[in-house]
Amino acid sequence: MKNFKKLFFLGVFALFSASCSKSNADPEPDDNGLTYTVTGSMTALVGSNPWQSKTVNFQGGLFPNRENLYDVRGIIDDKEFISLQFTSLPSGPVLNKIYNLKNPALKEDLNANVVYFKVGQTYVTKSGTFVITKFKSQEYIEGEMNLTVSNFVDKDIFIGDCKFKIQITPKK
Repeated sequence: MKNFKKLFFLGVFALFSASCSKSNADPEPDDNGLTYTVTGSMTALVGSNPWQSKTVNFQGGLFPNRENLYDVRGIIDDKEFISLQFTSLPSGPVLNKIYNLKNPALKEDLNANVVYFKVGQTYVTKSGTFVITKFKSQEYIEGEMNLTVSNFVDKDIFIGDCKFKIQITPKK
């Protein structure tokens, strides 16, 4: 069952990776013909090295009154990014609740994974926590995470003091 969940999240990761190839500096049309820009930041300590995204992305929450899949991503380039992917009930994640990534089922209201991708190596959550401090679907998200990721071959990597703040601004 653990391997199935890992494969599931890797499949979801591949799907989101393919959909996140455009820069967030360019407005993108949504289903209503509007365009939007995504702004914000993601910073962390990866190992003991400071890490700061050059761009960010926040996708998901497209289905009203249903469980939704979200992807919060800090991107340096196509060779390195950190991505928090989670599902949530229609009401969204519970604010200021500490979610434990070590528990494979997390809680009944959320399932999550963090992916760290660097130069062809994909690392997934081994343990850790995250908290969402501000959230409005398709508008903004803020939070923090501390975790260990692994590719199950090389040495595990600690990602600490990771903070993200992302906002979507519609343009008419």
